[in-house]
Amino acid sequence: MTDGESLEKLLVYQQDLVAEEECIKKMIDKLNAQAHALQVEQLHILNAINSKVQETNETTTNGTNALLKKEIDPLSQKLDLTVSRYQSSEEDEDDMED
Repeated sequence: MTDGESLEKLLVYQQDLVAEEECIKKMIDKLNAQAHALQVEQLHILNAINSKVQETNETTTNGTNALLKKEIDPLSQKLDLTVSRYQSSEEDEDDMED
């Protein structure tokens, strides 16, 4: 093997390495772009989940507040003060005897 042949092989090997490096850089760029897209999608999903949870909490809080207000606010409730008449069977018999 002459110096010219070995030098030629080294140049071919160097070109192969440069081509491999470019290919690997392109793959890394594509992977980074995909990772970024997934992160953006994840943020959108988390935002949607958080808004649903917040809506549920507000609905629950509003419902709870309405129930608490109803329970706590005695002025808004009218008391039923009517007394139903109760007659026992003994009173009925007494009335019949008289």
